[in-house]
Amino acid sequence: MYDGSQDGVWYPLNSLVLSPNKNPTDCVVLDQEAKSLIKILKDEGAQVIEADMPQGSYPDGKINCQTNIHYLKDNPDEFMGAI
Repeated sequence: MYDGSQDGVWYPLNSLVLSPNKNPTDCVVLDQEAKSLIKILKDEGAQVIEADMPQGSYPDGKINCQTNIHYLKDNPDEFMGAI
């Protein structure tokens, strides 16, 4: 298990993950400061793109993130709300 606090990074897994059809390896964009996670993924054979992800401070403290997943077969009216 990876703990981002060991590298002093926020949300290192909020990243872009690609699975190209012609290439069996994954390509992951990560905070360049997430050294431990980068090593783990490279050891597993994933291609890692290290990006500068500057941190800011937020007066309210915690940042809440949400990920929504929808499939192409889903009816867009159901998750967009019928207009």
